[in-house]
Amino acid sequence: SVVPNAGPVAGSTHVVITGQGFTGVVCPSGVTFGGVPALACNVVNDTTIDATSPPHAVGTVDVIVNNPSLNENPASLDASPAVAQDHFTYVGPPTVPTASDLNPDFGPTAGGTTLVITGTGLTDTTGVVFGATTCTNAGVTGGAAVAPGKITDNTSDTTVTVVTPPHAAGAVPLCITSAGGTAQTTALFTFVPPPSISATGLNPTAGPTAGGTPFTITGTALGDAFGPTVVTFEDNDNPATTAEATNVVVNGAGTSLTGVTPP
Repeated sequence: SVVPNAGPVAGSTHVVITGQGFTGVVCPSGVTFGGVPALACNVVNDTTIDATSPPHAVGTVDVIVNNPSLNENPASLDASPAVAQDHFTYVGPPTVPTASDLNPDFGPTAGGTTLVITGTGLTDTTGVVFGATTCTNAGVTGGAAVAPGKITDNTSDTTVTVVTPPHAAGAVPLCITSAGGTAQTTALFTFVPPPSISATGLNPTAGPTAGGTPFTITGTALGDAFGPTVVTFEDNDNPATTAEATNVVVNGAGTSLTGVTPP
């Protein structure tokens, strides 16, 4: 067996190979990944070899152990058979080409949005971080702005599902770490703040039960580019009863809106 059984195309993944008859294996040439010798290896004992994967193109390859000491003919090699449990998969770095590959590409600053990311190289994704300023195989940084999401499905090479964390308002890139390495997305996810009405932000504060009263609301984040603003009026005596205002229009800054009260 080979553990782990996947790693980046750049190589340098430390793997543990388990089997038998390893005493006498010559390192590193005696261990090959798809015909390419390991970068390094160490015969721990007759059943275990520590090895470092070499660079290789994307794809699944056989890990073969050659032991000349098991063959009476010094010019030949005794190789382990190519079986499924000895496969190693080379994975390209994660990529998410466009904003349309984030579904949805926005959510509240409180977090909790289930986000499906579509791309390549997402096999065995172990980390999705929002707001990192540095995103490389060497590390992920960004101070207080960095917020990890909760991965709920990472079983596909082309999609990964994550629940967004709380984050300050704004559009941020994602830093994805998978078996293929760590890379930053070109697509951005926008954290949208909740609307807030100022203390004296409703004018007028009363009108007829028949509705039809024009009103103005002032505050912050009263509208955004991700969908229409809906204003509902709630019955104080029966909170389950609500009605939507009509003709709602939000100014460009999202600091003021106008509408007409419902019946």
